[in-house]
Amino acid sequence: MDALREWLSAQAMQAPFWVVIAATIAWFALIYTLIAGGAQALAVRQAVETKAPGGRVQRMRPGQKREELWLSVLAILIFAAQAAGLVWLLRHGWLAIDWQRSLWHLLWELPLLYLWNDLHFFVIHRALHWKPLYRHVHIWHHRSVITTPFSAYSFHPVESFLLGSVMPLALIFHAFSPWALLGLTVMSLLLNVAGHLPHEHIRNGFGLLRPHSAYHNRHHREFHTHYAFSLVWLDRWFGGTKSEK
Repeated sequence: MDALREWLSAQAMQAPFWVVIAATIAWFALIYTLIAGGAQALAVRQAVETKAPGGRVQRMRPGQKREELWLSVLAILIFAAQAAGLVWLLRHGWLAIDWQRSLWHLLWELPLLYLWNDLHFFVIHRALHWKPLYRHVHIWHHRSVITTPFSAYSFHPVESFLLGSVMPLALIFHAFSPWALLGLTVMSLLLNVAGHLPHEHIRNGFGLLRPHSAYHNRHHREFHTHYAFSLVWLDRWFGGTKSEK
């Protein structure tokens, strides 16, 4: 583990930027394939249509998954560009990572990053529902009314950039360990994919994910409620919920 930490530190501080970009693309492609692809293969029955509140039938758009995959590729490229920017800031001393911190610190770093990730998402998400941003940016994500695991990264480039700012903004406040930062990428995608599972079509054995997916599914189907992700009390505190119909 020490050897891997030293190698990561050396790459972050010395490797050409094209190597940083390529490594970031490879990392996100790997976790996206395993988590989103795995969820599609194992956790989801074929979801073609469902009933919205009021009894309306909503259907998956023709070509939706293909569009989600292309937008996900674009999102990963944007995350890679942000990683290069983050490395530039590290090399010039604007931000810092604690490369020497032991794995035991994950016991508090990961919960802290979980809270930060959900708070960051909530603030960005509410901003994206401001009419000008919604009409030109966030509506790309909301084209997936019936969501799939691949909806997790299906964003307009501006939204990808805003959501990808979660890591550099966290480093402004604290020098996290590299393990916590890698854990953030995995944890964020796990929560994101779970939230975009079509809850009526989750296979037996994955029922524990249904309440989380149902909460975010409702946002995709009604648009003006349930803005939070897993910290649902943010909606209760800031008026992001409405009564069930």
